[in-house]
Amino acid sequence: MSLYYSIIETAFGWVLIAGRNGALVEVELPERTREEAAARVPAGATECSDRFGDLPERLRLYFDGRPMDFSDVLVKFEEIGEFEERVLREAMKAPYGRLTSYGALAAAAGSPRGARAVGNAMRRNPAPVIVPCHRVVHSDGSIGGYGGGIDLKRRLLRLEGIVL
Repeated sequence: MSLYYSIIETAFGWVLIAGRNGALVEVELPERTREEAAARVPAGATECSDRFGDLPERLRLYFDGRPMDFSDVLVKFEEIGEFEERVLREAMKAPYGRLTSYGALAAAAGSPRGARAVGNAMRRNPAPVIVPCHRVVHSDGSIGGYGGGIDLKRRLLRLEGIVL
């Protein structure tokens, strides 16, 4: 169960990805420098760029503004609950350039009144962009929160042609 990682240069900055046993387990949002991204490498991880297939190139293309679908990426959610995993798997279905709401995700995950719990699941998302929590907004269309900050959320949405 060794952990491996790669640091990828993108138009938004340096992105760290980490995996284990053929599955992605972590994505860190872009940092300004490679050193800042490297400071986020999980303890005990080994650099191994060739374990991620075409994902690094797909991430580069995404941050260059090319529509990308990451729903086929195998993500292993570690240390989260069953409901949170259902929410994150539903969020992975949110198509490029389209928004969904916390309430809609709650309903899709089997808890129609669980919009706040969806917000908590989004905060624990270990693989932002791959699990596109930036596409999740309040039911009234307001932007909601984002672990990388509202400015980054708006920037990612604009990249996909959405202006809020």
